Amino acid sequence: MFHSGQLPALLQWKSLRRGTYVLGIEPANCPVIGGRVEARERGVLPVLQPGESRRYALEFRIGPA
Repeated sequence: MFHSGQLPALLQWKSLRRGTYVLGIEPANCPVIGGRVEARERGVLPVLQPGESRRYALEFRIGPA
């Protein structure tokens, strides 16, 4: 579980290499598909000022399929 106000983007990636299958699901604080330059141009790249901090909370639950 994550708070979409803090982490508005959700990224999914897969590695389908033979013999190894990996699925990644990553909440993020900005979209990364277009890269940092595009995120900065769109005004969605978070930048911490000197002395500023942020705290994020994630909760993972894994259960039977």
